[in-house]
Amino acid sequence: MPEMRNLLTRLALLAFVLGGLGACSTLTVKDDWARWQFAVKADITHCAKKAPASHCLSAALKAHKSPAPDPDASVAARFQADINKARLLDQIPAAREELRKRFGIYADDFLGTGFSAPNAASISERSYAAAWNREYLVKNLCAEAADPKACPQATPGFFAFALTPDEFQAARARSVEEIWIARAKAAGRADLVPEIQAKLAAPDPAKPVLLRLSAFDKKYYVGLTGRPDSERVFFADLGGVEKRTLSDALASTGSAALVQNGLKPDERLFVWIYLPGDQSTFTIASWASVFDLLEH
Repeated sequence: MPEMRNLLTRLALLAFVLGGLGACSTLTVKDDWARWQFAVKADITHCAKKAPASHCLSAALKAHKSPAPDPDASVAARFQADINKARLLDQIPAAREELRKRFGIYADDFLGTGFSAPNAASISERSYAAAWNREYLVKNLCAEAADPKACPQATPGFFAFALTPDEFQAARARSVEEIWIARAKAAGRADLVPEIQAKLAAPDPAKPVLLRLSAFDKKYYVGLTGRPDSERVFFADLGGVEKRTLSDALASTGSAALVQNGLKPDERLFVWIYLPGDQSTFTIASWASVFDLLEH
């Protein structure tokens, strides 16, 4: 009953957040947390003199375990501990930069619950309760063999395409489903349509159908789903947004600039649909998952 467990977990998180969101930022054992932050920062600073920053953060987190709630603590208590840990790491410049570089995480924007933070006028309006679509951290894989050095071979399971500024403008009011099906047929990949539709009709948490939307200058595209120095990138659950318009899908996953401003002349909206072959390439986008990736 994985879906039921997911539902209960989310309800517990929402009950905690709605009942006392302000308490998330209050450190319940201030001295222990302060000592932990000091030790992590000191290790990173010392390590950075002789090793890469990525190694230093992971090594510091392995060496210094953060104050943990009781083994039988509630979901809410464990989530609060994750929030405490994330906020204290965000106060360490080197750690903050590593989270941004490796995972594209900005602590103020990332909810850390496994659900996308919808676009809103301000960060304070991006609420936990409004986040409804599943969000994943996926390995930064080669979706297309676009560059012989960076991506000599495409990873199986990807279908990728890009929209020009004019195409994006014309597609904004169309459903995501309509757009990707038309593109698949135009690319001679009509075989993908029944395969993806069958997976969406009978969702399997172990093998979700994932979607990533990202806009940038076309000259920087080498076939990867993220920047070459990124370790993981964000993907959304395609099933959650497929029936929505492209504009709604962008807004629900937090892409404010695209919704408001559209594309510049040299930019493209890159669209990746990914059917993972196994669970080794993706994980739920939660703070717990991030810490697990960093420490292991």
